[in-house]
Amino acid sequence: MSRLGGPQFEPSPKQSATIGNVDDTAVVPYGIDAEGCRLSSFPDTFLRMTNLTHIYLAHNNISAIPDALMQLTELQVLDLSYNNIREIPHSIFRLKNIVELLLSNNGIESIPHEMGKLYKLKFLDLLDNPLNTETINGYRQPLDDFLGTHLDALPLPPKPGDREWIYPVSVDVKAEKVSARKITVFCYNILCDRYTSRQQYKYCPSWALRWKHRSRQILNEILERSTDIICLQEVDGAQFYTFFEPELNQRGYSGIFKPKSRAATHGVDGTDGCAIFFFSNKYRLLKEHLIQFSSESGRHYNNCAAMIDRVMSKDNIALLAVLESVEHPGKKVVVCNLHLTWDPQFKDVKVIQTMLALNAMQEFMKENKLMDLPVLLTGDFNSLPDSGVYEFLSTQKISLDNPDLEGYDFEAALLGLGLEHPFKLRSAYTTELPYTNYTIGFTGIIDYIWYTQHLVPTALLGPVNEAEMEVLDGCPNAYFPSDHISLCAEFAFR
Repeated sequence: MSRLGGPQFEPSPKQSATIGNVDDTAVVPYGIDAEGCRLSSFPDTFLRMTNLTHIYLAHNNISAIPDALMQLTELQVLDLSYNNIREIPHSIFRLKNIVELLLSNNGIESIPHEMGKLYKLKFLDLLDNPLNTETINGYRQPLDDFLGTHLDALPLPPKPGDREWIYPVSVDVKAEKVSARKITVFCYNILCDRYTSRQQYKYCPSWALRWKHRSRQILNEILERSTDIICLQEVDGAQFYTFFEPELNQRGYSGIFKPKSRAATHGVDGTDGCAIFFFSNKYRLLKEHLIQFSSESGRHYNNCAAMIDRVMSKDNIALLAVLESVEHPGKKVVVCNLHLTWDPQFKDVKVIQTMLALNAMQEFMKENKLMDLPVLLTGDFNSLPDSGVYEFLSTQKISLDNPDLEGYDFEAALLGLGLEHPFKLRSAYTTELPYTNYTIGFTGIIDYIWYTQHLVPTALLGPVNEAEMEVLDGCPNAYFPSDHISLCAEFAFR
């Protein structure tokens, strides 16, 4: 039997000095080696060294892996080959950073399903153990498949409790002079099905990544909030027409959808985009407008090579809808739903896409005499609160020396485009949520609901219980169908 993982990953060279006596073990900042020291158990001294990254204890007489070892959460390499270990503790999943686990030549018969939660594991050596038939058969699979099978078999943790509605911290609602007329808006990047690879989301059971499961959960999340306006990002074209539109039509919603620019060559099916739904008994659609950042960048190119090289190649879009109240004819609101490029190496592009979006929105609203209307700007901005995008939206301006624009010469294009916008925007959420995107590789606030001075936020959907979410490791998972969490806000009109 070959080693699990095969030639794709070789064990790393030792990261500490080899010595012969445990009392004289050499400790370096990242590892410790006590091979062949006739140890019968883990020394307490080792278990208190919580910053160790490498431990080599092969060729000893250790009979058990203590639970206390799981406190060493920085551990990356653990070599316990040639010992007398008979079982792997269920608490092994706490070693979140383990990359190599060497357990050959022990007395192990099976592995616990919790091993499936070792998402960073690249190399597992179980050679020359008395493994049972089920474990042997699994061991012959590629490592990711082997671990995925165990992850799928784990019992589900308790479902997190309902998210509570909270008052926004940035507004004294009682002090505001507002009308009784309200509007509710829901914003959600639903995670397009074509992006849900097991490689990307190793912590999610395979059955929970399937569209059949996720689609129902997404729909339930939308319907549970029961808002007037629904703004969705990463909606697959085919799934809009075959799933979302029919399902939401049955519940009294009408909707519009536009795919990303690549649909011109790749077709709508399989291309994701932005969708806006509105409750038909409350609002009617007057106008819709598509903003394609690739074409907008060409329109404002102004002999700026960086606009061509950096911005034009991105096919992100914004979708704008002008809605009129059914109950109060003449009362209108502009809703803009956008999705900026995701790549953290393109912070400059995110800033420019935002500038292009607000410029195009301003042009459209001026042309149609809509500049005095309330505006709701929602979406996945892929930008943290300390970003240039946030600065531009919240302060109405940006300077050419903003850190997010460093390294590229956009001056000619941006001076022509304008470094300011006229919309007095505020984010409905400020410090109420610790994150809107929650994965093992990234956690942060990147989704927003912005509003103009015509509106006052009166209630927000609060955060998920943090302790309950930690058990789930990241999103998507069995209970949360996207890597984003939804935003929901209620506004009163001034």
